[in-house]
Amino acid sequence: MPILPPNEGLVRAAFLLTLERIQPIAAMGLLDEEGLTASLLGGVATTAPLLEELAVWEASRIASEQSSDSVDGLDTATDSPGVQSTEPLACWGTYTKSGGARDPTSETATGGDFALVIWDSPEIARLAIFQAKKGTVHKAGKKWTLNVRRGPTKSSKGFTQFVMLFANALRCSQARISQSSLSIAKSLRTIAMPELEKNVKEIGWVHYLAYMEGVFACVPLAACSAVLSDELVAEGASNTIEISIDSPSFYKVLNAGFNGDDKAWLPISRDTLDEILPSLLNLMPVHAVDEKGSQGLILGNVKGSAFFVSRLAGSRYSSRLQI
Repeated sequence: MPILPPNEGLVRAAFLLTLERIQPIAAMGLLDEEGLTASLLGGVATTAPLLEELAVWEASRIASEQSSDSVDGLDTATDSPGVQSTEPLACWGTYTKSGGARDPTSETATGGDFALVIWDSPEIARLAIFQAKKGTVHKAGKKWTLNVRRGPTKSSKGFTQFVMLFANALRCSQARISQSSLSIAKSLRTIAMPELEKNVKEIGWVHYLAYMEGVFACVPLAACSAVLSDELVAEGASNTIEISIDSPSFYKVLNAGFNGDDKAWLPISRDTLDEILPSLLNLMPVHAVDEKGSQGLILGNVKGSAFFVSRLAGSRYSSRLQI
C-alpha cells in the first residue's frame, strides 16, 4: 500500500509522509516523548506547504499537456490549478495550551500531550487525545510492555497521570464541563470497580501513543482497564501492561479519522467542541485539521494559529507525484 494515498488532502498526506520519515529516527533511539511529538507536529507544518507546491506544479504540467490537445481542457475554477479561493480550502494549525507548568491540569498531571481535531463538515468533527509513551519489548512473548505509571504529582492532589487522563476523558465525552477534573477524579474512588472498568472500556478515543524500535502503536484507555485499580490507589513505583505488537498503528488510527471511522475517535459537534475547548486548552494544545473548508481554526471567540492554510483549488496530492 502506498504511503500517500492518491488524490488525498494535503494535510493528510503531510501527516503520513512525516510519520514515515520519523520512524527510522525513533528506531535509532534518538527521540524521547517530547521529541516525538514535536517532530510529528512540526514535520506536518513543514511538509504540507511543500506538498502544495508540488501538487500545483503537477496540476500545471497536466494542464499544459492537455491544452495542447484542447483549448478548453481546464476552463473552470474548480479544475484549474492554482486558482485562488476567497475562503480557506484546507488548513492545519493549533489552539495553544493556556495552563502553566504549575497548573493542576498540566500535562504531567493529566497525561495529554496533544489533542487532534479532524473536521468532517462545518458542524461535525472528530476528536482524539494522544500521550506519547516509550515501550519496551518482551522478546519471548513478542509483546510490548508499557508502563503507564506517572506521578502522582503535588499538583494532581495524589492522583496519577492515568486517573487524571481518565477523569478528563469523562469530562469531555459526558460533557461534564461544570465539574473540575480533580472533582471527577475524587468521585472515581466512590464508584464500584466493575462500573469504572465498564466506563474505561468505552473510551477508545484517548490513546497512549506507544513507540518502540521504530513502531508507533495506539493503545486506547479502553485497553488499559487492568491497571485501573492500582492507579486509583497509586500503589508501587510502576504499573505495566502488555500490548500486542499487532496493536493498531498510529498510521491506521490517523487514516480512520480522515476516513470518517469513529471507532478510535470521538464524534463531536461544533457547539460541543466550542464549549469544551477552553477546558481542553487548560490540559494540552489542540491541533486542528480542516480539509473541508469548515474554518476549523475558528471556534466561538477563540481563533487558532495557522501553521498552513491553502486557498488554492486543484492543490490536492496526486499519485503521479514522485516523493
